[in-house]
Amino acid sequence: MAIACGGVASTVGASSSSSGGLDPDGGGIDRDGGGDAFTSSGHIDPSGFPATCSKGLAGLVPVGPFDAIEIRVTAEPLDDGGVAPYTVQETRGTPCLNAKDKNTCKAAFAAATITTSAWSTNAGYQGGVAPPPDRYAFYVVTRSDAVVVIATSADLATFIAPIDTLTEAIHMRSGPLGGVSVCPRVRTDADGYSFLDDGCGPFNDNTYTKTEIVTKVSRDGSIARTQTAGPFPDPTLSCAPAP
Repeated sequence: MAIACGGVASTVGASSSSSGGLDPDGGGIDRDGGGDAFTSSGHIDPSGFPATCSKGLAGLVPVGPFDAIEIRVTAEPLDDGGVAPYTVQETRGTPCLNAKDKNTCKAAFAAATITTSAWSTNAGYQGGVAPPPDRYAFYVVTRSDAVVVIATSADLATFIAPIDTLTEAIHMRSGPLGGVSVCPRVRTDADGYSFLDDGCGPFNDNTYTKTEIVTKVSRDGSIARTQTAGPFPDPTLSCAPAP
C-alpha cells in the first residue's frame, strides 16, 4: 500500500496467518497433513525442529530496492484518553535516503501509523478477566519518495516473497512481532518452513491440556496448519488462565 508523501492512508485486511490453539477438528492425532515422525507416546518428534533465532529485519530480502524498513507498535492509550501514535522497535536502512523531496517524504514517514493491523500484541492472550489494551504492530517502508505501510500478511508476502530465508518465514508467521529475540522450533523443507508449536487444548475433567501443532509457511507466503497431535495433559498448567 503506497502512501503519497503528502499524507498517510491505510487499508487493513485480514491476516492469512493461523497458528496456535486447538485443532478445530477436535482431539486425537491428525496424521494427514505431513510426514513428521511421532514418538511412541503420540507426540510429534521435536528432534527434526531445531530452535533457530530470527535475524530481525536484517534477514528480510525485499522485492526491489528500498531505502528503509521500520517496525512500529501502536502505543497504549494515555492517561488523559489520548493515544500516543507508536513506538519504534527496529529500523534497517535510512528513511527517505533517495527521495527527491526529502522533507515531504520524512514528514509522511514520521506520520505513518495505523489504528489496527493483522498483528496484535494480545494474540494468544490467556490472562484473567480482560486482556490489556490492544497494541498493533506494523511495518513502514520508504522507497524513493514513496512511504508504504504494511499491516497484513498478504501485503508482507508481496513485499518479500518468495520466502527463501528462515527469518522471512518467521516474519510471515509472526509479523513484526517476530523480532531477533524469537527463536522458534523450525524445520527447513524443500517447499518452505515448518514450525512446531505448543497450543492449548480443551479443559477436560478439570484438567488443562496441550496440543502440538505444525504450521507450514510456503515459499509463496501462504500459511497452513499441516499437522496436530494431542490433547495431552498439562501438568505445569501452562494453559491455565493467568491471574
